Amino acid sequence: MTPGLRSSTVWKDDDAFPSNIQVVATSTDQILFAVKRQRPIGVRRLATATLEVSRPSAGATAAMNYWNSQLKLGVDGTAISIYDSAFGLSSFAQGLVLHRGKPVICGSLGGRPAISAQQ
Repeated sequence: MTPGLRSSTVWKDDDAFPSNIQVVATSTDQILFAVKRQRPIGVRRLATATLEVSRPSAGATAAMNYWNSQLKLGVDGTAISIYDSAFGLSSFAQGLVLHRGKPVICGSLGGRPAISAQQ
């Protein structure tokens, strides 16, 4: 958003699956986004499935996996880097801060609280 409350696109995901920006952090020389990505998982069922009564975590199903990416843009809007975090378990980025210029992301991994820091 501009000071005049006008929006402008700085980045558009060209991925075939749904995604959205969860968190934004800025510094004087970069803008960092945590992007939530949805990935369907192909599962062949050989027998009828029993209904699940409860789930261990929100969004954790056998047919869907969520993971996140870290997208870094320069102040002029050019992409500096993108890092995809895929763990085999659903991961949710819910907070992002820059500490000494490096990202620290907190959220959950497989339904458990998690924190990730770039070394």
